[in-house]
Amino acid sequence: MSWARAATWLVGAPLLLCLPSFAASAAPPRAADDLARGEVLLRAASSEASPSDRRKTLASALAHFESSFGTEPSWPAAAGASEANLQLGSSACAAGWYWLATDHADYSDRYLAWQAGALTSVFEQRAMFTFELPGPAATLRVDGFGVPIGAADRALAFDVGAHTVLATSADGEAFQGTLEVAPEQVGGRYFFPVAFGKMLRAGEEDPNLPRGKTRPDPPDTSMSALQIGTIIGTVALASGIAVGGGYLLFGEENPRGLDTVEGAVVVVTELLVIGAGTLIALLSDG
Repeated sequence: MSWARAATWLVGAPLLLCLPSFAASAAPPRAADDLARGEVLLRAASSEASPSDRRKTLASALAHFESSFGTEPSWPAAAGASEANLQLGSSACAAGWYWLATDHADYSDRYLAWQAGALTSVFEQRAMFTFELPGPAATLRVDGFGVPIGAADRALAFDVGAHTVLATSADGEAFQGTLEVAPEQVGGRYFFPVAFGKMLRAGEEDPNLPRGKTRPDPPDTSMSALQIGTIIGTVALASGIAVGGGYLLFGEENPRGLDTVEGAVVVVTELLVIGAGTLIALLSDG
């Protein structure tokens, strides 16, 4: 070996020895730290005596798992998030994280053991629903829990009962509905349609809601010119007949008395005219 080649080997050998440590340090330390912290909190949650403290610990563990997955997606982080959601009571979100774990599976013995247990704990004795989305979803929440958006179109697990679904699209539209799961649907797979619509602002009326009955306008109680004219004409005519009838019946030179045919005709005609005029006035007023 020449001195030049020897010198080259002596300089390069330490660099080769440093490569493994350099590769290890290249992995994001935050993802590993969040994963480890999440696992510690997940184990600690089972020993919490207070239900509220247990939920707080589980929520904190979930936040670390989500942060780890967001920094560096891995099946252990997704598996931890799935378990945390399941213990918090959201089987739908647990199923969503299960699918993300399978997307990043390494098919190691540890993964296969977790997968077998998760299939039972997440999906068994539940109904599976897939949301039929008309377009890309920006957010999806079930009963207040956020489903990982990467699993929004995957089969999610639901317990029997009513579940509130809130979703928003990438275009800013929204959907709100209720998913009802019947006991006979357990073990089956179904689809739930989602129709995005315009997101209403505060005080804005929803055009899709049925419109309420409008209050009718108050009736017009004023008298028309025709009604006034009819009443005046009826009164004038009746007055004229009354004057004329009085003259015929009771005048000094009256050739026809009340006991005559002519007198009786005058009285009947007067009464008919007054009655007809009154009736016309009443009908016009209605």
